[in-house]
Amino acid sequence: MKKLIASNIETRQNEDDFRLRVESAKALLHEAQGALEMARTHLDWTVIRSTIDGVVLEKLVDAGELVTPQSFGGGRGPSTALVAIADPKDLQVEIDLNEADLAKISRRQKCRISPEAYPSRSYDGYVAEIAHEANRQKGILQVKVQILNPDQFLTPELSAKVDFLAGADSQGK
Repeated sequence: MKKLIASNIETRQNEDDFRLRVESAKALLHEAQGALEMARTHLDWTVIRSTIDGVVLEKLVDAGELVTPQSFGGGRGPSTALVAIADPKDLQVEIDLNEADLAKISRRQKCRISPEAYPSRSYDGYVAEIAHEANRQKGILQVKVQILNPDQFLTPELSAKVDFLAGADSQGK
């Protein structure tokens, strides 16, 4: 276009029109790139990611149900939890301990765990947590026992027997 104007074959008006068409095309391209990024963001919002590698235990919402990415407290309104997930490498046994037996256990105390499904198998563990509050009606306190080195035989929600080893502190986590 510049060569044609220099040789007086084209006019400056045509050059300006051509320049405007190029700038308009660039603006349309920029707008389309923005729309593409917005579409990618919306698509990304449809993907559910977990902070852990694990197994889905329960689906907590149904298709079409309103969910939000943040919690505002209370039990009403949109849900924030979509699924219940367990990490099969990080398993605990929850025990309802009679409050009369509380003096017999301590945090980090070694334990032996035997799953009801596999009575010949046993796993080492330790007392990871003792609840800060008892259930007065039942006279119990919840205790969580961390299982060290779980394998493929252990799955979430299996019943297990726990033996508290007297006077032993864990060297675990």
